[in-house]
Amino acid sequence: MKKLLNKIRQFLISLKKTRGDLIDVFSPKNSVRITIMDLDGNIIEVIEGRNIVTGFVTGNTNNISGRDFLRRAIINSTDPESVSGRYVSYMKLGTGTDAETVNDTGLDTAISDVSAQQSITTTSLDPSDPDITFTASWGSSDANGNDITEVGLYSDQGDFLARKTFSSFNKTSAFTFQIEWTLRF
Repeated sequence: MKKLLNKIRQFLISLKKTRGDLIDVFSPKNSVRITIMDLDGNIIEVIEGRNIVTGFVTGNTNNISGRDFLRRAIINSTDPESVSGRYVSYMKLGTGTDAETVNDTGLDTAISDVSAQQSITTTSLDPSDPDITFTASWGSSDANGNDITEVGLYSDQGDFLARKTFSSFNKTSAFTFQIEWTLRF
């Protein structure tokens, strides 16, 4: 019995030593805020929520996930595994309704209209906190006639970095909206 208890104790000690190996400790926190405004700039609705940073690994630098992108960003730019020179570039809208997961490799149902994709117009980096916020805006003539339910965050090379789903809103020419996507490290 004493031998069995000793083996259990040793097993528990080994689990404690390797607990960091059993869980993924790098998990950036994220939030998305969608502000819908009438044509006079009055706020009609605000939709807020957490999002998922994608986590699939492809083994190469083509079509990498958000977490792999962040991991490769700190590698020396001369290393072939580096993504040096790539950056968060645009957001794209969709109509898919499946809940987001870390294994997402794209939007469920991307809107094909070119106006559904907008470039990041503002990047806010506050040196006093670990957040970075990307902002994109859609005008009154953009993405009209769609029940918008998802948005994706992409790099300039088309890497799918993060995804957020939300309650649908039907885009019409009666309003504009902007999306603020915040990543916290």
